[in-house]
Amino acid sequence: MFSSDAVNDLLSKYNVLVVTADSTDGDQIIKKDMDRAGRKSLPTNLIYPADSTKPAIMLPEYLTPAIVIKALNLAAEQ
Repeated sequence: MFSSDAVNDLLSKYNVLVVTADSTDGDQIIKKDMDRAGRKSLPTNLIYPADSTKPAIMLPEYLTPAIVIKALNLAAEQ
């Protein structure tokens, strides 16, 4: 999914499930998740820690490997 080997290695290491959603058809489940994240526009990039009591980590619209790696490591520490 990512072109960065370092990101892909961490996704494997932490057993991350990557989900891509398309709200073209106005899917209410996607709208609900975006509302919960306080977002009104796409793309919305979130990383959810394994501990569901911890909040999602909001990433910027434009991602770099460094941004994703930092967020993955933060989520793993929670």
